[in-house]
Amino acid sequence: MHRRTTLAVVGVAALAGAMLYATPGAYAAADHTPPKLTAVAGFVVGSQITDYDAGGGLGPNAYTSVPEIVKWTGSDASGICGYDVDADYPGIDPERILTNTMSVSYRSALTNYDGSYGGGALTQDGWLVTAHDCAGNSTTVLVGRQPEVFQENGTSVTFSDDLTFTYSGAWTNSTCACASGGKQRYTAAKNASVTIKGSFDRDNYLGLVMAQGPKRGKAAVYLDGKKLTTVNTYAKANVNRTVVFSKWLDAGRHTLKLVNLATRGHSRIDLDAVLRG
Repeated sequence: MHRRTTLAVVGVAALAGAMLYATPGAYAAADHTPPKLTAVAGFVVGSQITDYDAGGGLGPNAYTSVPEIVKWTGSDASGICGYDVDADYPGIDPERILTNTMSVSYRSALTNYDGSYGGGALTQDGWLVTAHDCAGNSTTVLVGRQPEVFQENGTSVTFSDDLTFTYSGAWTNSTCACASGGKQRYTAAKNASVTIKGSFDRDNYLGLVMAQGPKRGKAAVYLDGKKLTTVNTYAKANVNRTVVFSKWLDAGRHTLKLVNLATRGHSRIDLDAVLRG
């Protein structure tokens, strides 16, 4: 169902471009080089994922809402005069979201639903971002894909289980309707960790879904052996299914490790799910 992230460069006649986009002077009109364009996608940190059970219907591991954001950067000698953004679908034509905008990001919510109950062609699996320079040349990038939701034990109902989860230290299974798939795994032990490994033949982005609350604390996040950041799962009130981390990854084999820091007075962390896009 998924497609590789691809880069397509499309030359557009200057005359046609001038009908839609401003052309600042003779230099721009003489420019025949398509603009440079890069785009990345990620999960929205601080957002909550929502499953179908909350809205009625297709099982505890199919999600109506996995908030994502796509960001892009374009450059050209004649300047950038606008971007178009389209929602990309596997079975129907793309749907225009933004036309000739100067915005450089767009936030939306995608689903991991695989179409097993029908309607799979309506499942968005990415964005087409197009940069138009001021001479009428264009470049289009396909970025992102339909999100995958892996439960705390590494299983995924709608996709192949090709991420491995290895726990070290004292972890306890917890059952709660508030959790993704009805379960999560927690620890209060210092340096208890979970290591997530996978090989990716295309660019991906990974996210961590964790519970937040008054008793929850901090955890260190390592990528391929190097510390990236520290996530803080403390909150004044309990909040579940929260995206606390997101990272764009290049194609290849990667190892993501979460280590409990056992914050004084807030020693517990809960791993609920891992997201991949």
